[in-house]
Amino acid sequence: MSITRALLAVSCVVAFGCGGGGAPKGPVAPDAKASTDVADDNTWMTLSSHGARLRAPPGWTVHAEGSALRAEPRDGKAALILDGATTRAELEAKVRALGARYGLDRVDFAGIKPGNLNGIPIVMFEDMAAESKGEPVDVFVMLGEAPNGKGVLLLFLYASDKTQQHDLELIQAANTLRPI
Repeated sequence: MSITRALLAVSCVVAFGCGGGGAPKGPVAPDAKASTDVADDNTWMTLSSHGARLRAPPGWTVHAEGSALRAEPRDGKAALILDGATTRAELEAKVRALGARYGLDRVDFAGIKPGNLNGIPIVMFEDMAAESKGEPVDVFVMLGEAPNGKGVLLLFLYASDKTQQHDLELIQAANTLRPI
């Protein structure tokens, strides 16, 4: 799936389903068993199916859930999810599932920002005034061409605390996204 087609798919589900019903250590997806570790400075989340990885924030819990990799701080007020899709329908389903999981009532991606991150063509969407259960949250979505040519990468960042305590960790982790 090209980045253009992925962009069209996300624009179709931009509401996230709201109201719509050596070798680096760290987890690798897909993985038959979910593994849970606490990240250190050299913990990489590797999405083998799409040929990409990123560094997990130190001190965060990291684990595989099906095809996705998830990292969360101990207080549970933020999340970083790295996943991939090979079809438009799969991407739409994953975006809707994230919206439902995080109870997103309102997301307004005002602008689409194209870019290139460590050799991966990407598009970015953000809403720093989204709502979940009536409370303000930050939502950032990055889509990128899978480095191995097998679909699209989906990077979802979520922060629910008003202090922005985890924002820097999320940004730093997102900036480490790269081909394997």
